Amino acid sequence: MTFVIQMVEFVGCGPMFFSGFNGTYIKNIEDVDDFKTWKFVDKAEDAMTFEQPHDALTFYNRQSTKTPIRPDGRQNKPLTAFTVLIKPI
Repeated sequence: MTFVIQMVEFVGCGPMFFSGFNGTYIKNIEDVDDFKTWKFVDKAEDAMTFEQPHDALTFYNRQSTKTPIRPDGRQNKPLTAFTVLIKPI
């Protein structure tokens, strides 16, 4: 069994904000700091897969390398701005 990451919503903004991502799956993210490199697909079968749920969570929690610390002093982890589901396929 493998696992995929499904986008649910932009945290704190509900399902209407960034609604184009809701329900999609991460296909590839070349650079977590460059939103233009984030690729999504509609089908879980076409998404990036992970061997274990922990691997998916590690990917989700990646810290920015260009701006590792936010202005408020917390770690900058761009993907964590989204609520996600780790789903088995």
